Amino acid sequence: MAFTHTWGLTFRSGGQSVSSTTETVTSSGEANISESIPDNADDYKINIAIDISTLKSIFMLASVDMELYTNADHDGAFDHHISLSAGQPLRWTVNSVEASPFADDASDVVDIRVTSSDPGTLQIWTLQDGTP
Repeated sequence: MAFTHTWGLTFRSGGQSVSSTTETVTSSGEANISESIPDNADDYKINIAIDISTLKSIFMLASVDMELYTNADHDGAFDHHISLSAGQPLRWTVNSVEASPFADDASDVVDIRVTSSDPGTLQIWTLQDGTP
């Protein structure tokens, strides 16, 4: 079974709007989460598996400002750090011009630690090749 992420972009100015072409990304695996993050979260652990070498698409959205650290240990070491601003999505696909949010370290993600001073919701959708 194939999973599909469809992306679109609309620009509006005054009474005019311009829509770009739609991008569709398809792959055999998907891992998604929607988690409530408590008030004053400090290293709040969420289990999610992301195979960086087979990642095709990722969308992250936080309802409040959040700092994400992947594979963090108790000594403060981590593989990736992602800052999410409230309501500002992180979007990446294999066709993106910008680098993957995981480009600096090829380590697969096994968990994410969240730090946030306010309670909120974190949503993550990933599309990956389940049979690399």
